[in-house]
Amino acid sequence: MLCGFFVRPQARATPSDIRVLTGAACHFWKYAFFVYAGINNGLPALPGFVLPTRLRAPMLVQLRDFTTDKPDMRFDRFQLIDSDFV
Repeated sequence: MLCGFFVRPQARATPSDIRVLTGAACHFWKYAFFVYAGINNGLPALPGFVLPTRLRAPMLVQLRDFTTDKPDMRFDRFQLIDSDFV
């Protein structure tokens, strides 16, 4: 199962919220585990554990910003399911 987490800007998620959410999703879809790939500053901690380096393939994310007078863009959330923005 592939998971994404969305937290409203004014809301705060807790580690307990993350455990309950992932447990409910795994139970609903009848999967014993899930994969979360990304970053999300709206979460207190990323769920699960980090895979060893030898199991991780590099991922290339490209961003083209043609306006040069804006400050550098910084991601506070990127999840594999966000590819629908492309």
